[in-house]
Amino acid sequence: MKKVKKKHIIIGTIAFILILIGIFFIQFTSLGYKMTVPLRGYTQVKDNIYIDKDFNGDSSKVLSIIDEAHKRLVTFWGNTESKPTIIISNNEKELKKLGWTGNPALTTTAVFFGAHSYVVISPKGLNVDVTAHELTHAELHHRVYNGKILPKTLIPIWFDEGIATQNDYRENYSYDAWVKVTNNGKNITDFSKLKNQSQFYNPNIDVRRYNYIISKHEVGEWLKTHSIKDLIALIDAVNEGKSFDKLYYTK
Repeated sequence: MKKVKKKHIIIGTIAFILILIGIFFIQFTSLGYKMTVPLRGYTQVKDNIYIDKDFNGDSSKVLSIIDEAHKRLVTFWGNTESKPTIIISNNEKELKKLGWTGNPALTTTAVFFGAHSYVVISPKGLNVDVTAHELTHAELHHRVYNGKILPKTLIPIWFDEGIATQNDYRENYSYDAWVKVTNNGKNITDFSKLKNQSQFYNPNIDVRRYNYIISKHEVGEWLKTHSIKDLIALIDAVNEGKSFDKLYYTK
């Protein structure tokens, strides 16, 4: 009887700890908050699209922006496979709970036996360029990480951003901007130094913008000599465990 009682106590303790961990994850992590947005009073305006109940903008305009952004993805990829959760808010307190740090928008991909992205868009990001940029991240992440059990970086950040900016037509990342910041290609950072987040997302806004510009140009040049089918084949191979560098730099 004592053994049975002790076993029940252990099981109960473990269950209690797991419940506490779950509560902490849901209430005090941005990913947990994103994952439970449907339970937090947001208005679902379409499948996987949620708008803060206090949002004072035009929801039909929001849907139009998302629709136009999605068209860019279809044009680029040929078809889309991802179904990210898109969250819109203009409440700074709410945005911070969702992981917002001041950027127009952000994409977080949860890799737990699959890949599902959460795209958070602030008022500054409610335009087709920013939305298409973030949705492209979601599509790429789905293709690269789908079927994975645990998170592991399989592609360098410069490539991730280089792909996302292909569908982002802002002048900030244009060819003319590339010519200017690189002295027409004479000054380009070694991409091996831009593989991870700390390397790419430099605190200096000018350096960070430079990293975006050269990444967009690099991927754009690669796509000039490779088809979208080649890109998808590369992504599929990375998903299967092959080295990104060996695949990308093979002519």
